[in-house]
Order: sequence, then C-alpha cells, then structure tokens
Amino acid sequence: MTLLRRGRRAALRAAATRRNLDREARAPDPSEACATSPTRSAKFGVPLAGKVPLIGFSGSPYTLACYMVEGQASDDWRNVKLMLHQHPSLLHRLLETNTRAVAPLLNAQIEAGVNE
Repeated sequence: MTLLRRGRRAALRAAATRRNLDREARAPDPSEACATSPTRSAKFGVPLAGKVPLIGFSGSPYTLACYMVEGQASDDWRNVKLMLHQHPSLLHRLLETNTRAVAPLLNAQIEAGVNE
C-alpha cells in the first residue's frame, strides 16, 4: 500500500471519528454502561474478606484513544500520531471524552469495594 493511500485512509478514519464524536460526545454513565463491573467488584470483595486487596483498573484516556484510532495494537501507533499532527483538536476532544468516561468508572469501582 502506498503512503498516499495510507494517508487517505487515516484522513477518512479521522473524519469518521469526528462524526462519531459529534454524535456521541457524551461520556457514558458507568452505572448504565458498565453495570456489571461495579457489581462484580462488590461480589469479589466479599470472599476476599480483606485478606487480599482488590485492585481497580482502567486504561488511561490516551491508551484508550490509541486503540480507538488504530483499532488494534500497533508497533508504531502511526494513525494516532498522524491525528495528533493533522487533527490535534479532534484528538484533544477524544481525550476529553475518554477522561470524562474513565473518572466515573474508577469512582464506581471504589464505591463497589475496590481497595487499590
């Protein structure tokens, strides 16, 4: 595949991402979108009975953005770097949306009994 085709595909993907962000710019509520995660955490906390800490987890907003843009793991993260240089405001908006999604998810995990 030529570099021109790759650049065109990345530009089309960026445009599609912009349309999706415009349509779905609201971060999901973890109690609605991930209702099983806090519930599972609470269920696991009981058998552990304080013997072993239950660790909460979420990908960082940047890591999530990388996988959202690339669509899979990458050796060089070319498309997210291209977005950073060619569409910085779009990447910034994606990071803001991811941040608004990650913070409530981590808070929900804490409320459900995650220790660390």
